[in-house]
Amino acid sequence: PASSFGIRHVQAILLFGCLTVAYTLRVNLSVAIVSMTDRNGSNPNFEEYDWNTQTRSTILSSFFWGYVVMQVPAGMLGQRFGPKLFLMGAMAVCSIFNMLTPLAARWGGWGDACDACCLILGVHVTLVALFQAFVFPSTHNILPMWSTPEERGRFATWVYAGSQFGTILAMPICGALAQSAAGWPSAFYLFGGVGLLWCVAWFFLGADSPASHKWISQEEKLFIEASLAKITTSDKVRQDKRHIRRDKGGQEAH
Repeated sequence: PASSFGIRHVQAILLFGCLTVAYTLRVNLSVAIVSMTDRNGSNPNFEEYDWNTQTRSTILSSFFWGYVVMQVPAGMLGQRFGPKLFLMGAMAVCSIFNMLTPLAARWGGWGDACDACCLILGVHVTLVALFQAFVFPSTHNILPMWSTPEERGRFATWVYAGSQFGTILAMPICGALAQSAAGWPSAFYLFGGVGLLWCVAWFFLGADSPASHKWISQEEKLFIEASLAKITTSDKVRQDKRHIRRDKGGQEAH
């Protein structure tokens, strides 16, 4: 099992895909907002909004307010109730909200009212961030359950590289779509749709741990659990040794 491709590798690929999609959802507004406010750089047949620099900055910064608030609660909830469903739910909501961004911009930009735009689109972006805050804590909770000590470094490198890959992927695609016949709204529809497809794949193929996966072989399951048990035993031995040294030190002091 150590050298063969297994379900644990599928989990790593899915988590890589999750972070890739999450960052495309996160980046596309930053790129699309250029076309949303300047027809000269994109397809002129789509809406253009007269948003000043302050309005654009407020909209984009709204993401980080929601993202920061939910980081710790998201990790605690994932640990208590299982990260799989939280991760799937977060990605589903983010994807749907991403596809609704053109509609939110249309409502917020009605009449070129910058205050209304900040309120409606800013709240929209903040809600996306509240749910996307579950992505990294859930990934942190799932990855150690599926990676053996020997594979953990490789798995973590592969999975977390998805964030950089998603950023690199989204920028040129968003720019190309904004100039195409589909216009800047298509970037939100494309990445939102990909996010929903990922949710379907995760629902059927993902799991919190080897013990809860339906299709994992008994051999691979025992291999992972035995590897993780060695870590637990090793940690317990180190803790016992520290307690013994501490007790001896206390006795000598007396």
